Amino acid sequence: MLKTTSSFPIKLCALSSVLFLLLTSGVASAAGNPHTRGWWLALEYGLASPAAAQRTTTEAMPLDPDPASTDYYYDNYLTNKRSNTVSVAVGGGYQFILSAVKEGVQWFPAIRAGAFYNNYLSSTIKGNMLQHQTTPFFNYAYKANSQVLWFDSQLDLLSWRKFTPFFEVGVGPSLNSTSGYNEDYFTPTISPSANFKSKSAVGFAWRLGLGVNYNLPWQNHAMSVGFVYRYANLGNAKTGTADTDTYPTMKEALSLPLKNNEFMLSLSYRI
Repeated sequence: MLKTTSSFPIKLCALSSVLFLLLTSGVASAAGNPHTRGWWLALEYGLASPAAAQRTTTEAMPLDPDPASTDYYYDNYLTNKRSNTVSVAVGGGYQFILSAVKEGVQWFPAIRAGAFYNNYLSSTIKGNMLQHQTTPFFNYAYKANSQVLWFDSQLDLLSWRKFTPFFEVGVGPSLNSTSGYNEDYFTPTISPSANFKSKSAVGFAWRLGLGVNYNLPWQNHAMSVGFVYRYANLGNAKTGTADTDTYPTMKEALSLPLKNNEFMLSLSYRI
């Protein structure tokens, strides 16, 4: 199987490093009050679970060796399941104050803008092929993983004691990669019909989230922990085209939209 390489992950890491250098220069103090303007850094870790409606069908047409023939038979590649995966992110940005600090409930106290580098570890995509759209012929599986550079904004909805619920929106470029395509035949004597190649492609990602932060009493109240739920669309994961040396030769590649329900824990520090 052919494997593709890309310099995009290196560029993502380099861009993230530059962002962090910019974020940590010209530091403003935010000690003593969770709603003080200033720079912040954050680390996130959690679970990314496939959203509903992840079943897709790809129609693959064998290249008919007889040009005069119009009797084509389509094979259906049904995607049935995508496994959960781990999501890890690191980022930083700046917090702006929207309203003066006061006792009791404080509405819309602050807004944060920043960038995150997010790595989604490999998940397994599984399905089966219906030969000529009718007969189950084999099961198949391949791996998919994503890297995203998010540009994020978080609006604090209110502040009550040490709790701060927030709304989040983010967009950014994604790098979705597939590899390791394999088949499990119902009839062991049959040789593979398609050997879809590995592929990496850049896409567009977006996400929406709701969460809550809890301000910790340590480090002069500069640290907080949080939980956030997000719906994220990372774009499509696409395989390469099939190996032309196998039968039947396929024109199409497999494709699956990567849509996640994400449940993340965070640790942030206001510099």
